[in-house]
Amino acid sequence: MALSPLLGLVAAAVRLSDGGPALHRGERIGRGEVPFRLYKFRTMVPGADRQGPGVTGAEDRRVTRLGRW
Repeated sequence: MALSPLLGLVAAAVRLSDGGPALHRGERIGRGEVPFRLYKFRTMVPGADRQGPGVTGAEDRRVTRLGRW
């Protein structure tokens, strides 16, 4: 509850930086190889998973300015 204002500011900053969604929804494999869904603040351009490799390099152009910070 105490972090809600901070999380709201981060979400607004991500959204205002390039107009895309603030959150990224991903799927990972967890314990017992059971897949689970995770949500995190977006640091790359929308659709980055379709624009390049799954591994991000140091100078990857898909990373947003805010995401690089």
